[in-house]
Amino acid sequence: SLSGQRRLCAACIILPIFNGGNLALPLCQPLSRKQYEILCSHASCQDDFVFLGSPANAGERGSVQGFSSNAADQVVLNATNGAGIDTGVVADRMGAIQGPYATIHLEEPEHTSPFTGGWVGHIAYEFGYAREPRLNQLQPEGQFPLLFAGLYLWFASEDLESGNCYLWVHPKLCDTEQERLANWLKDEDGSNRRGSWDIRRTFKATQSASSFRNKVQQVRDYIEAG
Repeated sequence: SLSGQRRLCAACIILPIFNGGNLALPLCQPLSRKQYEILCSHASCQDDFVFLGSPANAGERGSVQGFSSNAADQVVLNATNGAGIDTGVVADRMGAIQGPYATIHLEEPEHTSPFTGGWVGHIAYEFGYAREPRLNQLQPEGQFPLLFAGLYLWFASEDLESGNCYLWVHPKLCDTEQERLANWLKDEDGSNRRGSWDIRRTFKATQSASSFRNKVQQVRDYIEAG
């Protein structure tokens, strides 16, 4: 386990909900490499920024990567000692939020963007304590959410195999966000960027290597025992 400015999420999720029909231009449009990088430089300065994939250029990093920012809505479930979570209620809540953004079928050629908008976020390992009633009492207090999900209505993505970049925009993206994207794309030299993001504290181990191995073995023993 590592501690730093931001905790690494236990699991990242992306649930595309706007693919009721095939999308084409102008909902999905090609970007140049420079435009993609300009958008990323601006989006990464926002308080709400998500990135799927890895910018590394070595190793098995997958075939696509992409990012977005400024979710239209969010669902956050905080950790409460001994409290449970009804996942059905959570699913209904998320369904009600995404309902107004459902798209109709479009008789157009299939879009080529690797990523489209939808729910993006993380589920903490401790979510299992809150999900299973018999484990609720083991749920510790925590400073990080058990579940965090944002509903993102635009996504810039890159096909790492072809090198092609795309911008996907939901037709109901609000005027403020549409204007923001347009202004970012006009800022060719990045002079209008606001803020910055970096890791300012050194990551430090919160447990010894032997303690980590023992805990992993305990989990394996639990799994094997059913």
